[in-house]
Amino acid sequence: NNSDLSASGPSQLTSKMGLSTHLQALARMPTTLVPERELMAIAQAYNQDPNNPSFRFRHFFHNVIPQNAQRMRPPGVDELTWRGLLDEVGGEHNAERLWPVPGDGFKCLQERARVQDAEIKSEK
Repeated sequence: NNSDLSASGPSQLTSKMGLSTHLQALARMPTTLVPERELMAIAQAYNQDPNNPSFRFRHFFHNVIPQNAQRMRPPGVDELTWRGLLDEVGGEHNAERLWPVPGDGFKCLQERARVQDAEIKSEK
């Protein structure tokens, strides 16, 4: 029976589950998503191009960057996001010389962990 799928009112299924009126209204809304657009968005989320602002496996680390020449905004980061990242480290001219540095993907995380482990071993 497809009567639970009609958009005429709260379905018996959602009413039985005790969902709020708001969620019931959302469940009745027709979807406007285009499958091709959804698939493209998923593909973009996994595209590791440094200029791709949609890459979902990018994290910004707070590294000490002492040379001003190396302190620049990375490609693919819009102005609003960049300002937020700078605020997180205490601004452009913070005393600790911290700077947002992107790390893309699991290989980057593995390399970062390897370098940190080597540094810890060298300090013992």
